[in-house]
Amino acid sequence: MKPPDAGLVLRQVTQTLPKKPPAIHRLPASSVIWHVGNKSWGVGSFNPNTSGAGRGARFSPFNDSSGKPVATFYGGDCADVAIMETVFHDVPTGHGIRSVRRVKALGGRTLESFETQVDLQFAKLFDAELGQWSLTPPDISHLATYYYKDTQSFARSVHAKYPTLHGLAWRSRLLPANLVYVMFEDRTPSNWALPHETVGQLDDPSDASARLAEDLASRAGIMII
Repeated sequence: MKPPDAGLVLRQVTQTLPKKPPAIHRLPASSVIWHVGNKSWGVGSFNPNTSGAGRGARFSPFNDSSGKPVATFYGGDCADVAIMETVFHDVPTGHGIRSVRRVKALGGRTLESFETQVDLQFAKLFDAELGQWSLTPPDISHLATYYYKDTQSFARSVHAKYPTLHGLAWRSRLLPANLVYVMFEDRTPSNWALPHETVGQLDDPSDASARLAEDLASRAGIMII
């Protein structure tokens, strides 16, 4: 028997997004956003998103209406969720061995934090607000990586349809009490934030950020090999 298509509902919704803007999550200036960065891009840089569709992260990469890749910036409302939703976001839930390779998960990565200098507006993809699109978290924010092509297509449609939004906000699949954000560079002011704390080195075992990542993995039952 063919397994159910978990991305079907989201694909149907993506094709019929209403003209009316979605519910908004407003993040005021002076808020702190935590981010797992890449040393090759530089501190605070957006991911240029040059990989192909279906790869990458939940809501990226995607191209704008002219075919240009939209750079994105993922963050969370605390260090724990920034690490869990970036370093460990592809680890499946459930029973069995759950592991990541150290070099791939932590190599060249940094833990960064920023204090917002402007108010930011995100499409609110929380449990109740998803109802406006007849969606639930399993339809979008909990979908497995196999369906990233569908979640990326949704992000592309939101980006095109609602130009006043800076990005998307949702509750973490791994830490449901915390929020995750993705910002679109072409919709975000260049002066949106300033550095908040010293940059942590996730690939340096002596660094506090690396030890935090090890602790989070241990608590989640994830092996770093």
